[in-house]
Amino acid sequence: MNENKRRRTRVKAAFTAEVRAAGRVMTAEVRDVSLKGLLLSGSDLPAVGEACQVVIVLGPGAAIELAARVVRSTGDGAALVVESMDAESFSHLRQLVRYHASDPDTIDDEIAVPRA
Repeated sequence: MNENKRRRTRVKAAFTAEVRAAGRVMTAEVRDVSLKGLLLSGSDLPAVGEACQVVIVLGPGAAIELAARVVRSTGDGAALVVESMDAESFSHLRQLVRYHASDPDTIDDEIAVPRA
């Protein structure tokens, strides 16, 4: 996707994620993340349109747990849009994106002005 069409700041990431969908549990690598989506690499990930639960372990006692849907799939990965998460997971995600963003204040602006 053209960077100019993105509605949220994306940052590079290198975390392992557990993906649960249709009774299966898969492992994937998080390549990048925003407040509204993530890009995973791995094989045998859910198909386009499929809902899934994603857990990204950040460290002892810290994880991002979210519900997502696959919006794009390639042979080596998948793009997911975040559909929901609890307040604690959102706080962790916000801090992660702010920490890695070139302009952390932009992240707060994205929260203040919700976009689709």
